[in-house]
Amino acid sequence: MLWALVVACLIGTALIWILWVVPVARSVDEAEPVPLGRTIAVSDGAHGVWVSGRAGMLGLVQCISDGEVTSGPSLDWEDTLWWMTPREGFEQTRRVSGATSITCESTLESYEGEYLVARDVFGSRKVWIGRMGEPSGTVLALGAVGLPLFAVFLTPILVVRELRRVRSRRESSAHTA
Repeated sequence: MLWALVVACLIGTALIWILWVVPVARSVDEAEPVPLGRTIAVSDGAHGVWVSGRAGMLGLVQCISDGEVTSGPSLDWEDTLWWMTPREGFEQTRRVSGATSITCESTLESYEGEYLVARDVFGSRKVWIGRMGEPSGTVLALGAVGLPLFAVFLTPILVVRELRRVRSRRESSAHTA
């Protein structure tokens, strides 16, 4: 039964990385950053906004679009999956849906920075986990890190348990013979 849990953790890990982590990294890597204040044309659908520079670090970036702009997840890419971010210094900040253009600006003009718009980074590949049927970046981020760690932690315990069981059978068969 516990071996099935290890296999389920490994399958879950593979699915999260294949359907979420790798596409996000690829999408961010392909996106071209532009200075704050310039407008980016985007295809209709869901996108993630990533910012860099002092304005982004201080949370002073405001994004305006002809679609809906919402804040990012409670745990973002930088918190848990920093080793996969292909663009150093960029941090996930907003989500945009249904827009054809977006402009991000610093609320204080003295701070500069860049932003880029990548495909939806909040689990848009129909990985519907979380409350009310919405994709949960927190659940995906924790699963991408926690599931493999749990499987790695559980495997040696199960191997030792199995070795003890085999040794116990040998000893009992030696006593009966």
